[in-house]
Amino acid sequence: MGKYTFYLEYDGKRTVSGERSRPEGTIPAGGISQAAKSFAKGRGLKPSDYDRLADSGYRVFYKAKKMFGKSKEVIYYVESDE
Repeated sequence: MGKYTFYLEYDGKRTVSGERSRPEGTIPAGGISQAAKSFAKGRGLKPSDYDRLADSGYRVFYKAKKMFGKSKEVIYYVESDE
């Protein structure tokens, strides 16, 4: 079981740069898919896709539910200790 640390990269309005010093959360999980689902719970997010990056991290794409209007895309960079 590995640990997955999530950093906000894009909030649906603007790219968040230089925020890798402040993680949004760390999730212990058996894989990136399980970690992405666990991270989304209670945050109003729905995982839509993820990509493995060359630097051994991941980029996870979520749909953020909005009360009115259409949903927006939110992107997190994820570091893994696997």
